[in-house]
Amino acid sequence: MHERSALHRRRGFILAVLVLAWLGAFVATHVPAPDIPRRILELGQVVLHAVGFFALSSLFLLTLAAFGVRPYRRAAVVLVAMALYAAADEYTQQFVHRSSELADWLVDTVATAVAVAAWEGIFRLTRRTA
Repeated sequence: MHERSALHRRRGFILAVLVLAWLGAFVATHVPAPDIPRRILELGQVVLHAVGFFALSSLFLLTLAAFGVRPYRRAAVVLVAMALYAAADEYTQQFVHRSSELADWLVDTVATAVAVAAWEGIFRLTRRTA
């Protein structure tokens, strides 16, 4: 399991990156709406949500893999935890004068599922070719 040993050696670093990314994502999604730079909003909500949750879910999954969590368990943990986080994130945005949107939550959960499927596929392929 080549990818496991490479991830295992870097697990502290990967965990630190995950924590910083998650804190950054939380702060970024709770900046009051009038304070968000116009250029960022021009990228589009769907793109911002998809890229953000794909990246955060990827880091979360890689962190669990680095700590030796089995594939089915880590996939389930990431899918459930990220869906719950996305819901909480959407709900709490109303307190900083931002809108809570079901569509945003759906994009977040789909991006999470895509990240999980992509990484687990990569892990499976690298195990077969190793």
